[in-house]
Amino acid sequence: MGKIIGVANQKGGVGKTTTSIHLGASFAEMKKRVLIIDFDSQRNLSIGYKIPKDFPYTVKNFIEKTGNFRLTQKGESLFILAGDRGVEETDYKRTVLKDMIDLLSSKMNLDYIIIDCPPRPLSGRVGLGEIALCASDYVLSPIEAEEYSIEGINELLPSVKRIIDNYNPKLQFLGFFFNKVLTNTKNFRVYSDLAKQQAGQYFLETYIRQDVNVENAKIIILDHLEDPHNLGAIVRTVEAANLTGIIIPKDRATDVNYTVVKTSAGAIENVKISQVTNINSTILKLKELGFWIVGTTLEAQEDFKNIDYSGKIAVVIGNEGKGISESTIKHLDFNVKIPMYGTTNSLNASVAAALMIYEIVRKGKDE
Repeated sequence: MGKIIGVANQKGGVGKTTTSIHLGASFAEMKKRVLIIDFDSQRNLSIGYKIPKDFPYTVKNFIEKTGNFRLTQKGESLFILAGDRGVEETDYKRTVLKDMIDLLSSKMNLDYIIIDCPPRPLSGRVGLGEIALCASDYVLSPIEAEEYSIEGINELLPSVKRIIDNYNPKLQFLGFFFNKVLTNTKNFRVYSDLAKQQAGQYFLETYIRQDVNVENAKIIILDHLEDPHNLGAIVRTVEAANLTGIIIPKDRATDVNYTVVKTSAGAIENVKISQVTNINSTILKLKELGFWIVGTTLEAQEDFKNIDYSGKIAVVIGNEGKGISESTIKHLDFNVKIPMYGTTNSLNASVAAALMIYEIVRKGKDE
């Protein structure tokens, strides 16, 4: 019997549907068999999966036992049961969804069932929210760092407890977590403290950062840096400048270890670091997405301050001893130099990265 997770909040717009989609996709990536049920009459999850509103089989058919059973399949092991705007027009018994899931789970050998619950008050009447949580083994609730969302904690907790006490004693509340977070804002710090006070043991320290504006994404690519102190220092600078993130190779380079964490002085908690198998393949994919690739080499003629850093930019910083590899240089759109006025012919990698990063910031403020 698969584990059933209800993703619920009595307030809309907090990322409930997005959480359901990504949770299901993550389990599927782990080779688990997953069913996501769009139990919200707004059909946002179905829209996200591009399932048309006239799809011949929906959750309404499922619980009413009508029509020819049909799911949308994504990949080898992810299935979606389409939503239906008409699902709220009929009264159902509390166990109607649970009964059908129990039957389906054994037939499909499902590992996880994710229910995208409707953003409705759990008032005690037999609504879709109550039906969903009566069918669930666990409930997870995304919240936002704003006043009304925090107030909702005190509304949802008693409602979940009532369902546990009266209808579904096996239901476990996993907790609240912040979604769409901008970590370097005062609001997040203030509301995080409030959420901890109100949610108590049900507050999860894990949070999901808000997506950045991809059209203006700024990425640092590190071409096989070996010194963890350099990586840690670059992480700290990237966080201070609020850039999009860092890309590092999986092999023949320093990993994110204790030294990196310590050198970053805590900044690593707020920086996205992606490890890739092949730097050059990643650069080609970034180019397809419209990124301009900038790199610094000793042989370059163009001053790094003369480049337009607007739009989507990826800056390549080379290895401490060898610089940017020849195979990567040929993919650069702009090959630039940082002028040297003494007898030393190059800068430390983290210093070079800092100069490039703050030139990006400076140009951004001038725009």
